[in-house]
Amino acid sequence: MNNETPIQESAPDAPSAAAAAAKPARSTFVTVVAWVFICLGAAFALISGVELVGVLLLSEKTIQTAVNNSDALAHMPAYNRFFIDHLGLTLGLSLIALLLLFATAIGLLKRKRWARPTLIVLLGLAVIRYVVAVTMQLLYFSPASIPAPPNASAAEAASYQSMMSVAMYGSAIFSLAIAAVFVWIMVRLMSPSIKAEFGQQGG
Repeated sequence: MNNETPIQESAPDAPSAAAAAAKPARSTFVTVVAWVFICLGAAFALISGVELVGVLLLSEKTIQTAVNNSDALAHMPAYNRFFIDHLGLTLGLSLIALLLLFATAIGLLKRKRWARPTLIVLLGLAVIRYVVAVTMQLLYFSPASIPAPPNASAAEAASYQSMMSVAMYGSAIFSLAIAAVFVWIMVRLMSPSIKAEFGQQGG
């Protein structure tokens, strides 16, 4: 007669089971936002890096000559000229910001706790940048300040000014729309459900 005692499976640890059950599900919103900024950060960082290499290969005198010979750049506001006159610095800072965005988006995808507030700060700075740029553009830049192409007729000059006006106001509306989307993302990232998701996962 077999007197072996049957082996009983141990019950799962109650606190661990409760913690697993309480863990919030990963939201689609955070995943989509993370992948969008991963793609955008990688793409624009690559473009910015290539542009920076190109600028570093050119001499400062060559860049200044090209800027001074451009009618459009010659009529730009002083704040725009500052960034163009310091193109290497501008592209370098842009590259650093884009790489930080890329790393933050990866952290967001992995639900790292530091990634959520970091992305909120980056988006907040981007919103301020867009609002300031649009304000400065509307206050100090006029399509009429850019001369029409040489030998253009009166009708062609008027058409050119109209095109520049559409481009300027269209750019302003587009920039403000992007800023509004960033604000919406920031608000969503600060919601209690998203906070709980990052509070239970990541590190």
